[in-house]
Amino acid sequence: MSWRHLEKYDTVDHKKVNLEKVDDSHKEKVQKLADFEATNQYDNFRPNENISRGAFATMFYRIYSLYQADLMHTSDTHAHLEDVAKRVTAVKDFRAKYPSALLFDSGDVFSGTLYFNEYHGQADMEFMNLMKYDAMTFGNHEFDLGETDGNHQKLADFISNARFPVLSANVDVSKQPELNGLYKGGITSSPTNGNIYNGMIKNVNGEKIGVFGLTTAETANIASPLNVTFDDYIEKARATVASLEARGADKIIALTHIGYNDNPDINDIKLAKEVDGIDIILGGHSHTKLDQPFLVYEAGKAPTLIDHTYQYGEYLGTLNVKFNDKGEIVGNTGSLVKNC
Repeated sequence: MSWRHLEKYDTVDHKKVNLEKVDDSHKEKVQKLADFEATNQYDNFRPNENISRGAFATMFYRIYSLYQADLMHTSDTHAHLEDVAKRVTAVKDFRAKYPSALLFDSGDVFSGTLYFNEYHGQADMEFMNLMKYDAMTFGNHEFDLGETDGNHQKLADFISNARFPVLSANVDVSKQPELNGLYKGGITSSPTNGNIYNGMIKNVNGEKIGVFGLTTAETANIASPLNVTFDDYIEKARATVASLEARGADKIIALTHIGYNDNPDINDIKLAKEVDGIDIILGGHSHTKLDQPFLVYEAGKAPTLIDHTYQYGEYLGTLNVKFNDKGEIVGNTGSLVKNC
């Protein structure tokens, strides 16, 4: 791991380090050592003294014991497939660098173009399966056809053809005949394709990563969910995080379709502040473009990283997130890859 590699990360906790004896050309590097908890020599960093073999081994171990989660995500694509080949290429390029990268979608694949009018999400699903998405959550527009069709059969067909699960902890489909058979419920470590769960655990390079979904309760008023109902997202998030942690997941990702901060009662920033244990929020619904991930700090809890990718498949969100041995974020880097 070169210093150039470490320097690209934005660190979370900027330690107070006495850099008086450090040459100006190395101060940033020493600061990174402290921020990544590789050294505890904060008050008297002594660069001109020899380092012991044990101290070097400890520093080396602390740097290399950092776990990195590599993530890609999309949201609010709304059946815009005109440039989907570029997204496929962007996904392949990122996986070439990070073979264990996970790929998620935060909802609203449905509605928006003639592709949807003709194929009702099946064209999108062909490409999502090709790109090997790991999971998605419901957006409000996934429930648009309830009024015109009088049922959610086309949504059920869309889900059934997925080679990945759909996750949402606060959506209750038990009273909707076309969907209730797809709901397997709870948390699973072995999700079956084309089914609905509250959350799942992915084992990536020996680390348990918990993933769950949340969908805006606004759906009841802005779409046609019929007999599908939406529970309180804060309460369900707390319960789901607790379930994931009980199963050994200490790195937890929320796929949310609740908006960044447009609705004062339902939004990602409120979720990050009020629910302990969520490390990363990959959001949608508000069509927000975040050029860099945003860290939310709340007293008494570890920080939460939020990322949004705008709309219509214009960008693929990419993230590299470093965790310490406590499962807390200590550094991150992220960017939007333009697909059009």
